[in-house]
Amino acid sequence: MDTDPDFLPHDLRERERAAAAGRNVSGPVGVTHFFILSTPPGRRPVGLEEALTATGVKDLVVDEEVTNDGHWHIAAYTALLLEPHALRGAELQMAQIAAEENCVYDGWHVTLTVGEGPASEPQAPGLVER
Repeated sequence: MDTDPDFLPHDLRERERAAAAGRNVSGPVGVTHFFILSTPPGRRPVGLEEALTATGVKDLVVDEEVTNDGHWHIAAYTALLLEPHALRGAELQMAQIAAEENCVYDGWHVTLTVGEGPASEPQAPGLVER
């Protein structure tokens, strides 16, 4: 695996997860960006959805907590080259969107499907059923 000093520990862990799941890490890999947002109860975070869609994100999961208290969790699925420059650029773009939409950008993880990755991480972030 790469030892480029520009890789952050999180980058390397996620590249290792992707490689262990059989992803070709020399090309774009599916990733999930996570956001947390509070709105007035029942009011969907349309501005955030539109801002993410404008970046080319084609698949979003927007879920309000079961308490219907206006606390939302948003997952934006896209693909990234798992290289330092691409990762920092994507993180910066997502952080800027979060700041503009008054929400929290909670980072990214490689998107894995059920059954991929080590058995020790069945509830890992970014693990989705397809």
